Parts: sequence; structure tokens; C-alpha cells
Amino acid sequence: MEALLLKKDIVTKRTELQRPVSDRIMTMRLPLSKDNFATIISVYAPTMTNPDENKEAFYNQLASVLSGISSYR
Repeated sequence: MEALLLKKDIVTKRTELQRPVSDRIMTMRLPLSKDNFATIISVYAPTMTNPDENKEAFYNQLASVLSGISSYR
């Protein structure tokens, strides 16, 4: 389980809550100004001892999350 800790004054300004993508990936968007946001991505990557299929699925899912962020494209 993942969690993000934020100062109280930031929490009141949030427009999007934490969004779990999977048990290993979570995102949160924080407003910076009227039209600008910071997207925080918290990840817990599979270790090297995990099967290659698990690692590949994780990185494919992470790539999908990153492609959905407008300034990352």
C-alpha cells in the first residue's frame, strides 16, 4: 500500500485526490497556478527477483501513465 503525505495547506488546494493505478503505481495532481498542475507519480517497482512478465507489465503500465500526462508527451 502506498500513501502520500502533504502539508495541510496543500491538501485544501488539491483538485484531484490520490488515484491508485495499481498496487504499485499511484498518481496525484496538485494545482500550481490557474492552468498549471504538478503530477506526482509514486511507484514501487518489482525487484529483480520478480518474473520478467511482472516487470514488463509494470513498466508497460508506468509508460501508459506517463503518456497520459500532457507535458510529458
